[in-house]
Amino acid sequence: MALYCPECRYRIDVPQSEKVTMVTCPGCSYQFRIPDEYRKDVLRPGTRVGGYEIVRLIGTGGMGKVYEAIQLSLNRRVALKVLSPKVTGSDIMRKRFLLEVRATASLEHVNIVTVYEANQYKNVLFLAMELIDGISVDKILSETKRPLDEKEALQYAKKVAQAMEYAWRRQKLLHRDIKPANILIDSRGEVKLCDLGIAKRPNDEFDITQEGMAIGTPHYMSPEQGQGLIDIDFRADIYSLGASLFHMVTGRVPFDDQNAVTVITKHIVEDRPDPRSINPDVSEPCAKLILTMMQRKREKRHPSWEALIRDIDLVLDGQFPEFDPEKEAAASDTGQHRTAERLKVPGSTHKRTLVDMESIQQEQRRLSVRQKAQKGWRIVLIACVIFAIFAVINVTVWMFRKQIFRHLSPPPELPVILEPDDGTSPYPEHLKTDREAKKKSP
Repeated sequence: MALYCPECRYRIDVPQSEKVTMVTCPGCSYQFRIPDEYRKDVLRPGTRVGGYEIVRLIGTGGMGKVYEAIQLSLNRRVALKVLSPKVTGSDIMRKRFLLEVRATASLEHVNIVTVYEANQYKNVLFLAMELIDGISVDKILSETKRPLDEKEALQYAKKVAQAMEYAWRRQKLLHRDIKPANILIDSRGEVKLCDLGIAKRPNDEFDITQEGMAIGTPHYMSPEQGQGLIDIDFRADIYSLGASLFHMVTGRVPFDDQNAVTVITKHIVEDRPDPRSINPDVSEPCAKLILTMMQRKREKRHPSWEALIRDIDLVLDGQFPEFDPEKEAAASDTGQHRTAERLKVPGSTHKRTLVDMESIQQEQRRLSVRQKAQKGWRIVLIACVIFAIFAVINVTVWMFRKQIFRHLSPPPELPVILEPDDGTSPYPEHLKTDREAKKKSP
């Protein structure tokens, strides 16, 4: 593959490879990115995929690549998601996947990106979806480098919750990857939730991602997803939406680390930070709503999308959420509340291979050891502070006493003058007479 340096027009021969993305010109040492259309794993403009013609690459994700394309039969611009062959697996998986996506395509909601078609072309699966002229919430956060306005963020969360309530009520669908990057704002300001075309029903043993693919994004993943449980329900999506809302109002993710396993483990074992500790402008009702949505135990999260939407409305009006996770958990434990029981979905609880559970357990042990070490250091630090305080007090008292005794000490004694042995007097002449007179007096 031949490229020309954009600076000096030097011809560069570069091998086509998925891994090579940058090249350095040997003529002028200028480093530049290889255009997407020249990469081996990217479809070039003009390539035909079924009845679609590729225009350009829009983005790349864990499931595949998204292109802008033209649907030739209708001359319509679409977003074409071409799934990676590593994801689709066997013929049975591909057939089941097509059935599921075609069922999802029946969903029509103002806040859901419409799926036009799911098909297979030369052993490659693709989704043709509505092309949104807009921007993702994730990009807004990264470009502005500041949190969103609280009411604006709550409105976005409400629209996503309404979309998911519709999908759950109609098809019992789980999204499993709600995050700011999948929340789009179109040119009219309307919220669009994307990637619902690869969602899943909770009682379906088939899963396109079950062969080693991560389900969800670690920074927004629910504890049950991180543990690899199969019997998850919509409450996993509520957790992810809560983590997304946390990011929107604080400008930061709840847990951050370069290691994905560490992030997932923190979601499983650590308490959620209060959003107000990061952004004091977050209201107390909003902070309580987020912490409820992100409860580690799903029994303590909202029992339905409708309940969550009601609480978002209350917070938008400046009131506290109605749902109380502690009362809900207590009622569930005593058998007085049957919501969680009705929500349970029959199915296996075996662990996925998407995140090696041994790695999770090792990370849990590492975090436990680190927490114990931090606790030990805190004790040592407190002891040192106490010792330093006592030392300062003792030095102060000693110096104070020294100043007092200096003022109370007796005057110095007069020197004793001894007479020499030769009989001469050490006294001045004018003092000799008086001294000798005193000696002679009886």
